[in-house]
Amino acid sequence: MDGQNHGQNVYQSLDNLQTEKSAGKLLDPVDEQRLRDHQLRRLRKLWLKDQIISPEEPLMPEHKTVGIRGLFQTNLFKGLEHRKLGGFLASPAPRKWGYFLSYKFLRGSRFVGALMAVGVPVTYYLNYVSPFPADYICGDDTVYPGDNYFKAKRSELVWDAYSAAYKLKACELPPVDDDDCACV
Repeated sequence: MDGQNHGQNVYQSLDNLQTEKSAGKLLDPVDEQRLRDHQLRRLRKLWLKDQIISPEEPLMPEHKTVGIRGLFQTNLFKGLEHRKLGGFLASPAPRKWGYFLSYKFLRGSRFVGALMAVGVPVTYYLNYVSPFPADYICGDDTVYPGDNYFKAKRSELVWDAYSAAYKLKACELPPVDDDDCACV
């Protein structure tokens, strides 16, 4: 190494290198790398400076929760310090059992209520409104030779929602003999 750059700051002439490069002059690869490192450090410093949030800058706009989301996100028990049983029992503070149990009951009823809000209409539709029972999509029952349990095919049956049972369809043709038709 020659003694010219000994003791000098390696990055002292970076502004001159930048003006020379922008003028179209080809730089030495070492100077090119020094300039690139300097530019990246400067960009990183500016980026870090931009990440600092000023006190006037709003973080998130306040929004009012309405509807079901508002029901689930409201905090009705603001005085309750511990919301889990372990923390509640381990707390040295005086325990408010009624307050804690009413909180647990409300949380549980919210969950059960949400399930019932979906489940009750679906169950009602499948049991009383739908022309077919919920298990109708499973297909015809398997009947083996020699079985005399089944008296009719599923296609000969109609679902009666009010009695919750299958009933035979009425015969369309008058029967020749009373023993040939299994009409109700």
